[in-house]
Amino acid sequence: MVSEKVTSRHAIVVLILFIFGSSVVAGVNTEAKQDSWIALIAAVFLSIPILLIYARIIKLYPGLGLYEIVEKLFGKIGGKIITLIMAWYSLHLGAIVLRNFSEYINITTLLNTPQILIVIMLLLVTIYIARSGPYILGSWSIVGLMLIILMVLISVVFSFNRIDIQNIFPIMGSGFKKVTSGTINIISFPFAETVLLLPFACFLKKSDSPYKIYMYGLLFGGIILLIIIMRNLTVLGADMMYQSYFPSFTAARVIEVGNFLTRVEGLITINFIIAGITKITVCLISFALAIARILSINNYKRVVMPSALLFLALSTIIYNNTSEMKNFTNVYPFYAATFQLIIPLIIWITAEIKKKQEVALIN
Repeated sequence: MVSEKVTSRHAIVVLILFIFGSSVVAGVNTEAKQDSWIALIAAVFLSIPILLIYARIIKLYPGLGLYEIVEKLFGKIGGKIITLIMAWYSLHLGAIVLRNFSEYINITTLLNTPQILIVIMLLLVTIYIARSGPYILGSWSIVGLMLIILMVLISVVFSFNRIDIQNIFPIMGSGFKKVTSGTINIISFPFAETVLLLPFACFLKKSDSPYKIYMYGLLFGGIILLIIIMRNLTVLGADMMYQSYFPSFTAARVIEVGNFLTRVEGLITINFIIAGITKITVCLISFALAIARILSINNYKRVVMPSALLFLALSTIIYNNTSEMKNFTNVYPFYAATFQLIIPLIIWITAEIKKKQEVALIN
């Protein structure tokens, strides 16, 4: 199950696209309105210690994934309980992204198409990539990242005639409380969601630096998201950006270059498809690895298909409508804290204690 290896470059790019995920279209949390860019910058810096904890867990047990590590630390029963908890988070997050995707396509492009058909088409691609292995996922992500960067830059250049720099003022006009709340929301979505990359550590070479992977991914992903949020804010204004379900799509719709170039929002849709497929595939592989570990199945690829069916089922019942989907973002940080912070902290502290005891016994 762990014979396949990926390069650190692959891991960094997968992490970056995972961070993009739904954020490319849905944007980062816009609760702080014109100060959303401040909340994003603060979130990047405050996410550093959290992601360093993730990296430290991998560093303490090189060559092992999260599920192998927790069994080493807490025994078979305790390890399987933690594995099951993290499996649920992989499943739930994957279903959320699937639903984000189907809602977006249903609202912006295929108005009369049943959402389940959209979800099935997306899942077929993710199943193929997941079964092809982590190396193919990494190669897909490298091509995808280049396309996303190109399309983001094109959309920014073409929006110059619509940009109003006054939209970022007054700075801190939304108040400290809103900026703080926005920062916490951005940490939980999308930065701390990268906890689901921990099971992928079994695909890394022991010589690869997890600190480099997490820090490069965080900083580069943060820079691109900052460009996106500044584009959306300066083009739409704070109120319209806050009210829009998909601010990147809305911003792209108003872009026109003379009388010959319109409908630039198609670029945003392509971005969402690329980033969304990557994020769902990571969630799917993470979930499949967990189920394979719990059931003592040697190859996670054998459970990818049934796992995908669970993703499909949950995505169809997770929300009743788009408004409910957007409202869930208000409670998501509290819900996700267990998986993103509490469990990793317990694992990290236990791992440090165990390592110190092993060193003491050797000496």
